[in-house]
Amino acid sequence: MRVVYADTLFLLNFAIDYILLLISAKICDASVQRLRLAAAAALGGAYSVVVAVYPGGSLASAPAVALAGLGMAASAFLGSGRAARLTVVFFAASAAFAGAALAVARLAPGGAPARVSLRLLFVTFAVCYAALSVAMRGSARSGAESYATLTIRLSGKELRIRALLDTGSSLRDPMTGSRVIVIGAQEIKPLFPHRVSRVLSGMREGGAARAVEELGAQGSADMRFVLVPYSAVGVAGGLLPAFRPDAVEVDGAARSGMLIAVSPNSVSDNGVYSALMPAGN
Repeated sequence: MRVVYADTLFLLNFAIDYILLLISAKICDASVQRLRLAAAAALGGAYSVVVAVYPGGSLASAPAVALAGLGMAASAFLGSGRAARLTVVFFAASAAFAGAALAVARLAPGGAPARVSLRLLFVTFAVCYAALSVAMRGSARSGAESYATLTIRLSGKELRIRALLDTGSSLRDPMTGSRVIVIGAQEIKPLFPHRVSRVLSGMREGGAARAVEELGAQGSADMRFVLVPYSAVGVAGGLLPAFRPDAVEVDGAARSGMLIAVSPNSVSDNGVYSALMPAGN
């Protein structure tokens, strides 16, 4: 009779769930706090122990497992602005790794999943993660468009997103000449307090000028917004609220003198990128 200790089972599932959550965030190039990932993984570890203690109960059914996965994803990604996409990637990564682990188990001596060592299991995870990373980088290079990892810091918060380097963009602040990066209100939401996000999300109805006026009336001295004029297809002359962050990094290199403009809509229809950034220095 094989004995599995609860603490060992918890730690194993915690580690696997944490890796899967982290991989999902990296694949989507989303900035998620590691503490949230750890807390969500701990929920998964606790769930595995409960299922082991009550193996014949409804908690071991497929719907219950799916709900547990949704609970983990919600705990880790809710409020990130990309929770739906991250959840889908998390389930896809979980299925891929489970299939890989089962294949390794069948090929291992004895052909029984229970006999696969922890070392072999983690090696399988590492190989799959490396393969996914190479595939993602290869797909990014194969397109004609160029992307960069954009890191924005504001008031102690950090946002890490993928930006399209737009060679056709010449957007600048007419007052200071600063180059302007454009990000959708939903994507930049994690940087702001709730009251600021609420005002910016209402730009579709009230417009940018009204949003800046309301934010000024609220006394947002730590996030002073200005209006930047822009033109686009179908828009002869529009305005976007913009602010100057504490720091901006592009692929890890610091950039100074840049403004962040907030668009009421996402800048990408398919979610491949979350920001439009002028190409060049």
